[in-house]
Amino acid sequence: MKMKFTEILKENLNPRQERYIDFIVNAMKEHFTDENGSVINNRTVFMESGSRVGEYKLRADIYNEANRKLIDLHTNYSNLSALSPKDLKEYRSKEYELNKTLTGALTYLTHLDDIFKDIVENYNIPVNALLIAWEKFEKEVYRPQQIEDIKSKSKFGGLQYGLPEGNYSKEKYLDSMYGKDRYAVIKDEDNGDYILGINKKWDWFQKGLQLNELFYKRFQTLRDLKDELYTIETDNLEQELEEVYDIYNADQLIEFIEMSGLSEIEDAWQEEREEDPDSTITFEQYLGEEIDEYLMREQGMGAQYLGRSGGTRVASEFIKLEKILNDIYEF
Repeated sequence: MKMKFTEILKENLNPRQERYIDFIVNAMKEHFTDENGSVINNRTVFMESGSRVGEYKLRADIYNEANRKLIDLHTNYSNLSALSPKDLKEYRSKEYELNKTLTGALTYLTHLDDIFKDIVENYNIPVNALLIAWEKFEKEVYRPQQIEDIKSKSKFGGLQYGLPEGNYSKEKYLDSMYGKDRYAVIKDEDNGDYILGINKKWDWFQKGLQLNELFYKRFQTLRDLKDELYTIETDNLEQELEEVYDIYNADQLIEFIEMSGLSEIEDAWQEEREEDPDSTITFEQYLGEEIDEYLMREQGMGAQYLGRSGGTRVASEFIKLEKILNDIYEF
């Protein structure tokens, strides 16, 4: 079933070549599928961490072009009887640059052996055939499963993928506890629905808001959308407090801060500063101490459980959440 390397370079494959590519795709699927029948696992994490087939295709093009130019260069400078020392110097310079380009592309392409080691060893697949098969595997096997995996694990119930073209307003971006501009709010001008676009695995900072690649949820009213964002973002903070800072019953701490009110706590901090002008305590430090006292008093944690450094970091997260929620409800 081995095919000539040059045959795979053709853009339009014949039926025999297509069968060969499908054979490799099936081998990839078998290799990467885990015991749960999914290809979204640790074996394919490289596809999440920067290894993209397009990057390898680019290096293959660079390699092929540099190799072609190097062959032409050797041909043009092969007859020493027709070359001057100046010509040789020029030849040496061009050869050095082309070899440098060739080596860089070659080094990058050798990583394919690490990614598809067993498949490459078992079937001795040419590079270009491997890249064509990888692209098809990603499009037809990996990406559909990845989309369903994201939808099933999302905190947003009823998440959909791929917003159809329509009459939509200009998007308004909102921050999340997990990063800047993680949400986009769009209004469907035809039916009045509000659409929450969620930046998940494919970063819209690089290529803009692509409707056909958008994870989204529809809401009948803007208030419904804001209320769900409030719940999600509060849950995000709760999860971080429990997993990062080992604060159990973090929801009770969040409720305590909400009931106390950050603005009221800030007023108390300002009063202390007025009473002691030499005080250098920041608001984050003051809030951190309040949090530490609450944990000791209400949850029985030891004195200075978080400490000044940890308390300040937790306080900063509450201040961050307050700004995010204010932005959500004020736009």
